[in-house]
Amino acid sequence: MTSETEIIRFQTLNRKIEIEVNPKAFRPNRVSRAFIEALPKNLESYVIDDIGSGTGILALEAAYRGARKVRAVEPAKENYTLLVRNISRHNMENIITPYQNVYFNPIKEQEKADIIIADVSGIPDIFARALGWYPEGVPTGGDEGYEITCELLKRAPKYLKETGKLFFPIANDLLDENKILDAARQNFRNVENALCSEKDLLNWKEKASKNNNLWKSPDYVWFQLRDKDMENLKKAYNGRLPKTMNIQEVKGRHFWRGQIISVEQPIIKS
Repeated sequence: MTSETEIIRFQTLNRKIEIEVNPKAFRPNRVSRAFIEALPKNLESYVIDDIGSGTGILALEAAYRGARKVRAVEPAKENYTLLVRNISRHNMENIITPYQNVYFNPIKEQEKADIIIADVSGIPDIFARALGWYPEGVPTGGDEGYEITCELLKRAPKYLKETGKLFFPIANDLLDENKILDAARQNFRNVENALCSEKDLLNWKEKASKNNNLWKSPDYVWFQLRDKDMENLKKAYNGRLPKTMNIQEVKGRHFWRGQIISVEQPIIKS
C-alpha cells in the first residue's frame, strides 16, 4: 500500500467491507449503495457479471451473498490494480475473476450470467470533469452521457440468461434519459424501476405529496450540489446548462436524481 492509498470500510446491508482506494481511483458512492439495495439478498450459486467494477465493492458484496462466480470487468488501470488487491484482501480469488477490459469483451457467451451489474459511466464528460468526480484515467459517460450505457444494453442480451436480470444506473437529470430507456426497451422485454415496487411507490407518493417531500422519493438517489459545484458547472458550460439537464432547486438547495433500472427477458437479435 502506497502513501496515497487508504483503507475504507464501506457499509453494505449486513456488513462493512474493507477496500483499498486512492485519489486516482473511483470511490464507492451513493449509487453503489443503491445497487446494493436493489440486488437480490441471496445470490447463492449465481453467476454474476460486474461490468465497470471499479475497485470491486459490488463484486465483493455479490461474493459475500453467495455468488458461485463473479466476473469483474474494469477498464481503468488504477481501478483495476485496486480491484485485484481488494479481491486478494478478502480471499475471494476462487470466486471473483478480474479483467482489465471493456463491456463483455473477455467473457464467453456460452456461460451466461444470472445477473449483470453494470455500474458504467453515465455522466457527461464536461459535467464529470468540472466537479472532479472522475479522476484522470477513469472514463466518463462520453459527450452526451448516455453512449456507454446504450452500447452496453445493446451487447448485454447475448450474455444474460433468459431468466436473468441486468441492473444499471441512469443520471436522470444530467442527460436525455429517454435515449437510454429506448435502448433498454429495444433489447429487453421488461424494464422497471429497481429500487422499489410500483405499489410501494404509489403508497409513498400519496403520503409524501401531502408534505411536499417528493424530492426524497425512494425510487431515486438524490445528490446535492454545493454552491461551489454550481459555480464550476456554470463556468464549464459557459453560463448555460444544456437543455437536457435539469438541476432541481428545492428549498434553496440544488439536486440531481440518479436511478437504478432493472431489465429482464433479453431479446436476442440475429
